[in-house]
Amino acid sequence: MLPPVTAVDGFAHLRGCAALRGERWSESVARRVGIDRPWPAFEGRAREVALRKIADLSRDPELLELLAAELARWAARRWDELRR
Repeated sequence: MLPPVTAVDGFAHLRGCAALRGERWSESVARRVGIDRPWPAFEGRAREVALRKIADLSRDPELLELLAAELARWAARRWDELRR
């Protein structure tokens, strides 16, 4: 029998998906509103949006939080690239 999957295991498997969604999110925002402002911190509304964008990947709240933070990190990274 296999050991139970932990949030860390799930994160290892799904972090690439979260990263890609983060990059696409920032590109979508850039097309709609421009890139004059810095990307928002992972809190408040930005956190809520990030959680919605990965909600289909798991039912584990701990894993969802990790994935949302990863999504936001990659969104901010791509945003910085677009602003250069």
